[in-house]
Amino acid sequence: MLATSFLAFKAETTVGTWATPTFAANALTVRKLDITPFNVTTLKRSIEQPFAGSVPSIPSGIHRGLSFEIELSGSGTANTAVAWAAILNSAMFGTAVPTGTQVGYPLTSAGDGGAASVLALKDTLLHEMTYVRGNVMFKFIEKQTPYLQFDGLGIFRNDPDIYIAGASTGISLASYPAPVEVNLANTVFSIDTFTLGMREFTLDLGMSAKLYTTTGMRGIIFDKDDSKDRRGAKVTAKFELPAPGTKNYSASIIAGTQVALSLTHGITAGNIIQIASSSLLIETITWTEEDNRIFGNITGVLVPTGSTGNNEFTFVTK
Repeated sequence: MLATSFLAFKAETTVGTWATPTFAANALTVRKLDITPFNVTTLKRSIEQPFAGSVPSIPSGIHRGLSFEIELSGSGTANTAVAWAAILNSAMFGTAVPTGTQVGYPLTSAGDGGAASVLALKDTLLHEMTYVRGNVMFKFIEKQTPYLQFDGLGIFRNDPDIYIAGASTGISLASYPAPVEVNLANTVFSIDTFTLGMREFTLDLGMSAKLYTTTGMRGIIFDKDDSKDRRGAKVTAKFELPAPGTKNYSASIIAGTQVALSLTHGITAGNIIQIASSSLLIETITWTEEDNRIFGNITGVLVPTGSTGNNEFTFVTK
């Protein structure tokens, strides 16, 4: 049997209400698609039986799990949102905002943000889910194409249907450019305004989705993390370490100083991705030796500044 994996991912106008995604209009090519057909808590019946045997149980809190990776590339047009924008909307990003020659994807903290309706085709099995929300990670690794990793949960569109028959027909993929390899020629990375030879960069939004169910509501929400909020953006990076006399990042750690972070990937208009922050707080730095070079390895967090919030980093395509 031919292995096939496709998603149709569409933002919900009203959170929790089926948005009618189709493979003709909303198809995305993904990799490492993993579907947990149903997550369930088993409740043992509180009964005593006059005979030997297992006590029967009933299922509780049924919902789905969904994870996948998708390559990062632009829309092909500098001021047009990317085809995978609905994925961001499911991780507390707001509606895409075209401005001039770029598109911004603003962060939000309103409620738990938006959600999506999803058709997930795995081989010949079609899984339908609504109220999809989850965490995203952006990964840029040297000599690879950059990608987004999504890990989330959703609600059954129709409770009895764990899956239904599906086929990879009627699929129309958006026309967007091929992703660009991460290398020094097309990926510019800096910390505290000092340009570095980057080998690896990860931005993890640090969000944990869970099923919430009570009278009058059943949906997917975000747990608070150690920072006591639903989003705790974390950064890891590996780069060729400059000479201490040129740039010493240990000083920033000791002083607890927040520094600027910038990553621009791509050089062709319509296929450029940019992540920037003015508030990277480096928490640790170690070093390793590879290829007869010394590399710095940092971990840190991106901290909202001032009272406005939703500004710990910006994500832009252009």
